[in-house]
Amino acid sequence: MLITLSLVAVIMLAFAAGCTGNGTKTTVATTAPTASPTVVATTQMPASTPVAQVTTQSLHSTGQKQTIRISGSTTVLPIVQKAADQYMAAHPDADIQITGGGSGVGIQAIGTKTVDIGMSSREVTKDEMTKYPSFVVTTVAQDGIAVIVNPSNEIKFITQDQVKNIYLGTITKWTEINGANVPGTNNQIVVIGRDSASGTRTYFDEVVLLKATPTKNMLEKNSNGAVLQTIAQTPGSIGYFDWICQQGCQGSAYLVEFPAVYCPDS
Repeated sequence: MLITLSLVAVIMLAFAAGCTGNGTKTTVATTAPTASPTVVATTQMPASTPVAQVTTQSLHSTGQKQTIRISGSTTVLPIVQKAADQYMAAHPDADIQITGGGSGVGIQAIGTKTVDIGMSSREVTKDEMTKYPSFVVTTVAQDGIAVIVNPSNEIKFITQDQVKNIYLGTITKWTEINGANVPGTNNQIVVIGRDSASGTRTYFDEVVLLKATPTKNMLEKNSNGAVLQTIAQTPGSIGYFDWICQQGCQGSAYLVEFPAVYCPDS
């Protein structure tokens, strides 16, 4: 079985119709040990897909552990981990082992049957379905992508074109964006992204970059948590992460603030 979390068309909603006229903020917990990044552009999220509750009634143990191995997307991982924790609490003989690695890792692992369940935050490609025709794909939710910067940045708004040009290396200084400034620095933009195994990276490259190749100066990170931590520790940085991780990333070392989403005039 392959568990997927769909990003299809979600990010477009925010940039095209996600305008808001106030400065309402919300906060989330993450794992970085320093100040929080600030979201300057986000996606518009659809309602969460309901997940059936697992009974917490304790069951009689047979004394034999039954192991289920799961790997893949670090975006889907928090959802699956919570479900696994509930299931194992109700089933003493269950041993559910979950690892990340990215969507590509999860798809390959379930395709080669080295795990029992794979996780992906992108759609399975036609080539992958041809290679692994026995796939049973179950979509559990839809997610969005947020663009984040270090809180020392004075930026208030950013457009999708500006994000695209930053990630293509066309815009390299924060001073090239109206209202952006990082005091005490040369305003050089430090571009943070995900590695090639990431489903979030795949979707970002297709929808925001229109399949263009990101700048060679982009620092690739292997998880949402790594992106958040790097942004928090690097004043001139910009990055993207999955919206769902505002609920799922472990730890509570710092808070992420979400100001209003900016939409350019149509």
